[in-house]
Amino acid sequence: MSNSAKGRIDVELEGGPTLTFQLDFAARVAVEDELGRSFAEAAQRAGQGWQGDMLVIMWAGLQRHHGMTKESVMELLDEHGPQLTAAMERAAHAAAPDAKGMEGNGSKAASRPASKSSGRSGARQG
Repeated sequence: MSNSAKGRIDVELEGGPTLTFQLDFAARVAVEDELGRSFAEAAQRAGQGWQGDMLVIMWAGLQRHHGMTKESVMELLDEHGPQLTAAMERAAHAAAPDAKGMEGNGSKAASRPASKSSGRSGARQG
C-alpha cells in the first residue's frame, strides 16, 4: 500500500513484480552517505539528468523492502526507466521538502542570536 506522506510508493512494473519504493529517513541518509552531498542536492541533480544520482536515490529507496544491489537497480532502470523515475519523483516530493521549503525549518538554536560565552562551558562572559 502506498503512503506518499512517508515517501513510500508502490510501483507495479509492466510485465513484472510490484516494487515498494520508500524514501524514508534511512534512505535519504544512505543517499547522502553514498554521494557526499545533501539529499536535496542529489534529488535536484537527478532531476537534471545526472544518472549516478538517480541510481543512488533509486537504490536507496528500494533497500527497506527489497535490498537490491545497484547492479539490479540498473537493470530495472534499463527495462522500466520512465515508470521507475516517475515513482521516484513522486516519492522524493512526498518525503522531503525542496531546498526552498527547507528554509525556516531549522532548529531554534540556529535562528537564535549568538550570545557572549566563554566557549565550551557556555559560561557567560562579562
